[in-house]
Amino acid sequence: MADDLIYSMDAVNTLSQFAETDYVVFVEDEDDEFFWKKIFCLFAKEKSFTFRYESDTTGCAVLDSKIEKLVRGELDSSIVIARDSDYLIYKGKKVAHENVLYTFGHSIENCLFSDKNILTIFSNLSRSDDGANADLVNDWLGVMTNGLQKLIKLDIVVQKNGYGIGILGKSCDEFTKKNGDINHERIDVKFNEIKNEHPCIEEDINGISDIPIHNIKGHFFMSLVSKFLRHNCKNSLPLDALMALGFATLQNAILADSDRKNYYLSMCNNLH
Repeated sequence: MADDLIYSMDAVNTLSQFAETDYVVFVEDEDDEFFWKKIFCLFAKEKSFTFRYESDTTGCAVLDSKIEKLVRGELDSSIVIARDSDYLIYKGKKVAHENVLYTFGHSIENCLFSDKNILTIFSNLSRSDDGANADLVNDWLGVMTNGLQKLIKLDIVVQKNGYGIGILGKSCDEFTKKNGDINHERIDVKFNEIKNEHPCIEEDINGISDIPIHNIKGHFFMSLVSKFLRHNCKNSLPLDALMALGFATLQNAILADSDRKNYYLSMCNNLH
């Protein structure tokens, strides 16, 4: 539910009573509301939730402010803040609190697309069986995971160090070829550009362990998935349609992946 009002802390703490629900969940926007509703329907059916977000505000600054108040005890246990994980774990800024919920991957897009439902979507678009496509999907994910490590770590480090440089955008086209293969030359060019300005960047990157594919920036990852499907299924989908397919297959994808399932189950069980 869009919410353009700035509530006092006392008013925030009574929102759940006003809405007659167990919890009031603050999220970034309507896509996040839709995602977390699905998570709660899977793993917290016995609890009731209402949602709030500010329609004229983008980013997580408002949510982070509420997280700080929650940690200080200024907001009561009926208040939940659900947000993207972003790169917080690599910045040492991920807050441990029962009522602060983070996505399994970088953002909801990473949660919408795993090997399980990329395979389902691929097979349906290509009108073929999962068994014939599993190796292709898994091999592609492996190539992307391994081949993009330098780029992902570069994106993390420039954000962590506050360099004010954009690396990964919403599209993967800058760092992939027309056929969807990784463009390693462009990655090297970008890396050397930043290294010339910040010589310590290589040491910082080498200090980061390998990044799982679900922790790559969400919009960039969804663009990779879109390009993979386009070139292998010969079927072009608008990103909104691809996202809708991700939502449609989300339940099966989570339940088929024990890591994701246990992550969300534990988080919902731990709600204060």
